[in-house]
Amino acid sequence: VYIIQEIIFKITKNTYNYKALIISGILFLLGFYFIAEGVGKHYSVDLILVSQFFFFIGKSAKSILEDLSKNKVVLLLSGIITIVIMFYFGKKWFFVMDFPSRNFPSELVTLVAVLNGSILIFVIAYIISKFKIKNFICTIGKNTMGILLFHFMFFKVGYFILYLCGLISIDDIARLVPNDETGRHYWWLIMPISVGLSLLVWILLNKLKIGRVFLGRENKLYLNIFDKISNVITKKR
Repeated sequence: VYIIQEIIFKITKNTYNYKALIISGILFLLGFYFIAEGVGKHYSVDLILVSQFFFFIGKSAKSILEDLSKNKVVLLLSGIITIVIMFYFGKKWFFVMDFPSRNFPSELVTLVAVLNGSILIFVIAYIISKFKIKNFICTIGKNTMGILLFHFMFFKVGYFILYLCGLISIDDIARLVPNDETGRHYWWLIMPISVGLSLLVWILLNKLKIGRVFLGRENKLYLNIFDKISNVITKKR
């Protein structure tokens, strides 16, 4: 995702303009086509193409909202509107967006959901920044990639504890995500265990250079490789 975005920004001279939007949007639609046709599934090419657009929308929304944050009324109003939209979809037009199972609504609804979520998260972050809890939240925020990578695996730890307590069957341990009943009743146990262990493993892996390389934390190294490839291409021309 990072490499694709760097290529787009090189093409558009490191600006978030309509050209970048068009390129990222085309790749997004291509990702949906790949999902529908089952192309690139084994290497997650389809999800990468979809994800890079989410990244683009998030960065674009952030740059716009940073200007809007100067007007607190407009910013808070934006947050209220996103909450209304979220509840509307939840009550009137419920859908599931799940990356591991490649379950997405239509391209348009996905776009609205991602944009809505980006705005809401920014507004919540702005409000949190006014309180002391922001340092704890920032620590988690800086390591969300670790949560994204490992949380499904550590769901199993929560499942196993529930199984030992006789609260779920052994078949439930094999689930990727908890079923509706388990999720509603025991989220308070599964969530902190999953997040806590994901953060612990992520932080430990980032202590090792080889771990940082494979986990996408060595931006300077990637940029050097990208520059060398660009120089080789330029010389051939």
